[in-house]
Amino acid sequence: MLALLAAGAQPPPPEYSEDDERRHGKQKQQQQQQLGSVDLIEMQQREVDVRQLQSDLRELAQLFADLNTLVRGQQEQLDTIEANISSAAVSTGKGRDELAKGVKLQKKSRRKMLCLLAILVIILIAVAIALAVTFGHH
Repeated sequence: MLALLAAGAQPPPPEYSEDDERRHGKQKQQQQQQLGSVDLIEMQQREVDVRQLQSDLRELAQLFADLNTLVRGQQEQLDTIEANISSAAVSTGKGRDELAKGVKLQKKSRRKMLCLLAILVIILIAVAIALAVTFGHH
């Protein structure tokens, strides 16, 4: 054999017995089964993860629907408040105008009362003078 190696020839491949081949086949089969088991476990875990993700997405969609309902309800309330504020602003403007008219009327009323009082005083003075003149001659 050394002569063959010295001549540059390849050594003959090692010979495998049938037992070696069976053991080697069983090892390969066991490795494939282990790999298959790992793949199956990974696939099952992925399926669990996907189902959890789907559940989370449904929950998120429900939260958005609830939020939308709340926002719509609040929008109606805001619209009502806005309408009330506008109405209050109009009423306040009308009230201010009525108060201004009332102040003017009150001033005019005071002037009229003072004029009537002055006329009454003048009439009383005239009556007093007339009575004094009439009774003063007797």
